[in-house]
Amino acid sequence: MLCCMLHQVERVHYPGLESHPKHEVAKKQMIGGFSAMIMAEIKGGSKGGATVAELVLVEIVVVLVIVVVVIVVVVVVVVVVVVVVVVVAAAAASPPATVAVDVLIE
Repeated sequence: MLCCMLHQVERVHYPGLESHPKHEVAKKQMIGGFSAMIMAEIKGGSKGGATVAELVLVEIVVVLVIVVVVIVVVVVVVVVVVVVVVVVAAAAASPPATVAVDVLIE
């Protein structure tokens, strides 16, 4: 998805870039490093921006679905393990069952 979005970026505004008009000022003022804020102009104006936003939203939804599926699988595995442990512990705690068989010999 990210590769699709990169083709839609027309211009990037970031004071950490040497091409930024205020790069030298930012370099002097931001001693610990440049900020994490980046502005990008998207091809197609607001319509292009909406397309990028939709792509990002779809990517977020896909990641969330994957996370939910992983959580459900982990919960199912934990429940199965607990059930197996309880059954094994119960079987080990109770004495073996004996069956009385009456044989009729004539």
